[in-house]
Amino acid sequence: EALLQARAQGGEMCPDPEWDFDGLPEPEARERRAAGEWGERFVWEHLIRRHEAGGARLTGRTEQGAFLVLAAGQGEEQIEIRRMDTERYKQSGFDIGVFRDGTLEDFYEVKSTRGGSFNHMRLSESQAVKAFASPGRYHLAAVLYAMTERASVKVFCWGEERGGSPAA
Repeated sequence: EALLQARAQGGEMCPDPEWDFDGLPEPEARERRAAGEWGERFVWEHLIRRHEAGGARLTGRTEQGAFLVLAAGQGEEQIEIRRMDTERYKQSGFDIGVFRDGTLEDFYEVKSTRGGSFNHMRLSESQAVKAFASPGRYHLAAVLYAMTERASVKVFCWGEERGGSPAA
């Protein structure tokens, strides 16, 4: 609701394509991009560990996807945790998708900072559209202390908070 109000009042909604840190000196923009990419990989690894802790068995992985199997009743559930930010999926509205038996079930948008808190987070229009179209399935993963040994992730899903593990 807050995002809808912000949009209606001309607030912090970014048009697509995603912003390129306009107005920042190139070294700072490059550092922010690196922290963002690092954060996406950190959350991807976190989701793999979380599924393994829930009983799923990792069966394979590529640069973009991890494949797991979870015993489910009489059969097995196939799980894929896919990093979506490729040229093909650039404006998907989220960074990581969790597929169950081939169906996209959960969406994760990752926001990263090198510090221990966020002053604010910006969502693009495609991210906000995906969030509102997927209540209960769209997650915001906030990575704090990106690119450090103190890194951690907190995952938010429409008022529900799940804490993350520190970097190993």
